This record gives sequence, structure tokens and C-alpha cells, in this order.
Amino acid sequence: MENATRSRAETAGDADRELITLYQISKILSSSLDFPKSVRAVLNVLLSYLDMQHGAVSMVHHPEQLHIVGALDDVDFGGTATILEIETGVSGTILSAGMPMVIPNIAEEPAFINRTGRNPAECEGVAYVGVPIKVGRECLGVLSIDRWPNGGRPVSFERDVRLLSLVA
Repeated sequence: MENATRSRAETAGDADRELITLYQISKILSSSLDFPKSVRAVLNVLLSYLDMQHGAVSMVHHPEQLHIVGALDDVDFGGTATILEIETGVSGTILSAGMPMVIPNIAEEPAFINRTGRNPAECEGVAYVGVPIKVGRECLGVLSIDRWPNGGRPVSFERDVRLLSLVA
């Protein structure tokens, strides 16, 4: 009985954090026309409130290419605009299919391109969640985060996808 009560309390706490996160993001998006600044602020909110890491937003600027327009945490793209080919990698797959994608353990996914240059050992157990950024049916980009193992606490990838899709 005690476990059921604790589980309901954790679920309610997660829902409250999600609502606060969406509220904070809506304030950011309605207060600035500076797109790169807004992207960084939105990613910062996601990372702060939801235990997510390595957030990135990639947008199509030229046919067949995704440009990373904002990234947070210890993601390092060498200080230059990183260009991803649409035909390669997970982000390209999300953009081409127009569908969200979850990789429960990026260390075991051959399609995951380690563009940040992280030590592969650091990727063990890290999940990737990416969703398309759409206007109507057209995919304009990808919003993605990494989700680190949560100390044995279960993570709902369905909730992550739903929340990121709302933000995207």
C-alpha cells in the first residue's frame, strides 16, 4: 500500500513539473524574437526541470542538411555551426520520417553518431529522445535530449516524447 501511495505521489510530482516546465517555456517563447536566445532558454528549462541533459535543436537551413542552432549542457560542437546530413544519424531519421524516436541506450545504437565527441563509456545507459519540429505536415527540424539513468527510478519515454512534442 505504501508503494502505491509513493508511486501516485511521484506521478503527481512529475505532472506538476511538466506543467511548470510548459508554463516557463511558453513565457520564453512569447517574450523574445531572438530565436537562438529563445532556443537556449527553452533547452535550459527542459534540462533544469526534467532531469534531461545534452539538449539540442537542429533546423533545416538548406535542403538535405540540418544545422544545430542551439545546444546545452556539456555538448561541444567546436564553437562552429554544426551541419548534419539528413541521410545519416538519428536526427536525420527523425526528420525524414517525421516521427519521434527513442533510443533507450545510445551506446548500443549503431545509427547514433557521437557528434559531441563524448567518451563512449559515458554513453552507457544514456537514452536519447528526439522529436520532429513541424509546421503542419512539414518537418523543419529536430528537438532532442539525452536522458541519463535515473538512479533506478523508472523513466517514462512516452511522457518525454509527449512533452517534447508539445514544446517542438
